[in-house]
Amino acid sequence: QPDTATQPLAQITTTAGGLPKRRRKSPVSAVPSADAGPVRSNEETASRLGAFQRGTRSGRDTTTTEGPEFQ
Repeated sequence: QPDTATQPLAQITTTAGGLPKRRRKSPVSAVPSADAGPVRSNEETASRLGAFQRGTRSGRDTTTTEGPEFQ
């Protein structure tokens, strides 16, 4: 049963299975706002992605003695 004490009856809706539907309290935008932060150059973005790729590659290349295959 939905908690009717905290919500007006006009806002309580249910799904086809009888579960209460939730409503967002404020709208959510999929588009970032104009003040989302500094704009990076293409070169800086490429440098950061390259560093990420090198880091993940080095993490995969290291050998470790931990894990189920060595027990």
